[in-house]
Amino acid sequence: MNTPLMILLKSISDIHSFLGYKKPVHPLITLINIDDIKPKENIDKNQHILDYFSILYNQNSLFFNSPKKFKLKTLVIEEYRKGSWLLLFHRNLIKGSSLERKIKQYHFFNTKSNRILLLEQEKSIINNFIISIKQEFSHNLDGYSNDLLISNLSTLFLYFERFSMRQIKK
Repeated sequence: MNTPLMILLKSISDIHSFLGYKKPVHPLITLINIDDIKPKENIDKNQHILDYFSILYNQNSLFFNSPKKFKLKTLVIEEYRKGSWLLLFHRNLIKGSSLERKIKQYHFFNTKSNRILLLEQEKSIINNFIISIKQEFSHNLDGYSNDLLISNLSTLFLYFERFSMRQIKK
């Protein structure tokens, strides 16, 4: 039996290349439609670890991971595929911003309980932000892009915090 290799994917370009996607438009953030991933044989055999923050949306749940915590193998599990997406961003995107300091306080990135269950109305809020974020990094790259991305992520994380607190209070 072969021992699995531990492979660290360090950049957004690395993950795009590994998954057979075209070169990313923005080097520090991407949104991957899980339905578009064609399972690769070596995803199951090796441990591919992502060196960026990840947010996996799956049906009624969000799963959060800080850098080096998310294993790509998760994406080949059938239950994570239909209608799911994965938002990835590198820590350099938020470097020097207030979000860099604040992200350390968000428990959903820093604990084992990294899942938030969503109510129906919460899903539409999240989807609106995801659309806005994707449009920003896909079409409008200019001197304002990173600030707008960070602003959208900051607001989105406040919503995540709210949804998480609602879940804890139940």
